[in-house]
Amino acid sequence: MTIFDELDQHRYVSLDVETTGLSWQRDKIFGYAISYGDKTKWFNIEDSNAVPVIKYLLESPKHRLINHNIQFDLSFIRAQFGLRAKNPFHCTMTMAFLINENRKVG
Repeated sequence: MTIFDELDQHRYVSLDVETTGLSWQRDKIFGYAISYGDKTKWFNIEDSNAVPVIKYLLESPKHRLINHNIQFDLSFIRAQFGLRAKNPFHCTMTMAFLINENRKVG
């Protein structure tokens, strides 16, 4: 079973990008993790299927991405690979703020 077959069994997928710094204009993605069901997989950005998996998740109508501060990760993905999310995504940082705007969520 390929990673794409595994992902297709899950609607919600968590994506967490790891970067060399905080500036999408200057810094780079060096890896990322995806979690779905009870599995978590790590990808070094140099892996041959690392970018195709991100592209698939951003473009597949089957999936909804979940992440804390997802705009941060999406800005790096857009800057480094020219990819944009075509599907709805869920930001847990925004959700936490909406639940209680007086609590620090970042």
